[in-house]
Amino acid sequence: MTTFKMFLRLAPLVAKARIPILIRGPHGIGKSDLVYQIAESFGLPMIERRPSQMGEGELLGIPHKTIRNDKKVTEFIPLEFFQYACDNPCVLFLDEIDRAVLELRQACFQIMDSRTLNGKKLHRDTLIFAAINGGKCSSNYNVGDMGLAELSRYSVWDLEPTISEWLRWAANSEYKVKKVNCEQYATPPQNIHPTITSFITKNPEFLEFKSDIEPNKVYPCRRSWKRLNDTLVGSGLISEPGNALFCLSESFVGKEAALALNDYIINFEHDITLSSLLDGSILQKKLNINQHMKVVSRLDKSIVLDSKITQLEADNVAKYLVSLPSEVSMKLLYVLTSHSRKTMIKIFSYKMDENGVGACGKYIADILTDE
Repeated sequence: MTTFKMFLRLAPLVAKARIPILIRGPHGIGKSDLVYQIAESFGLPMIERRPSQMGEGELLGIPHKTIRNDKKVTEFIPLEFFQYACDNPCVLFLDEIDRAVLELRQACFQIMDSRTLNGKKLHRDTLIFAAINGGKCSSNYNVGDMGLAELSRYSVWDLEPTISEWLRWAANSEYKVKKVNCEQYATPPQNIHPTITSFITKNPEFLEFKSDIEPNKVYPCRRSWKRLNDTLVGSGLISEPGNALFCLSESFVGKEAALALNDYIINFEHDITLSSLLDGSILQKKLNINQHMKVVSRLDKSIVLDSKITQLEADNVAKYLVSLPSEVSMKLLYVLTSHSRKTMIKIFSYKMDENGVGACGKYIADILTDE
């Protein structure tokens, strides 16, 4: 379950990725108000409709005969609100969709999946929200269950406001969402970030759920990993494990996969690779002292320093050495002196550049070569 404060912080990141958001929770907790706040933060007008109170024509549009290519055809004329959402950026909020008749549920399915309905495509900057009383609360309401394919179209949030949040609302000092730049995230160079790719490689059981399912529970699938990837990369949270990353991940791939991904990033398993040290890419990573210590320990236990490495690889190790905090650099120096002397001299022979990088390595190399 997610608090309102966390939702107001993270939901705009999902909306900015143009992914539909489904809010689940008991009646009367303020789900609609949250959507209105987010619409205001984006500076967008709000269109709210309830499929549970609509007939087919009120969403699908009205059939109309016309002539196209000299042939009589029938097309659907969209309702004014949907045409507006196609022509103008706005927030389209569909409330109580799990109470709608099956035909309207199918229409909502298409809107969430492809942002189109009967050939009419939503404006690229129109954001989609939906709300239901289902999920963990469904036993208390006369609502229809939502299947796996339907849920996978959304980022799903089960809301449970805390007492303190309600008290803040009661005192008219509830959390407000910050103003958001409505530009979409830039397209990343790869389909899936290497962190998630590495996680799935080592934990393939989390790619998609293949056992018996519980109704209305969020499970990971290939589509949900892609949508989570786009949000984490676009928001910059991909390298910041913690409560925010966990809550965001849970909305896409469920609790179990989110916990595993968050722990994986915290433990730094995806970055403790000696190849990133030898090719120099580790210098681009923002690591803490514990993560550096893990890299040095992995190097000490490997055979890299006792085998032949190229001068370029030795230079990259030297660059890494002089970039480290003093306590870690001393440990790495000890590790280097415990392995092949030839490899150690090759590393310490790295030449200083104009900025003095490599001074430590060159100094030690000078001492060694005086023997």
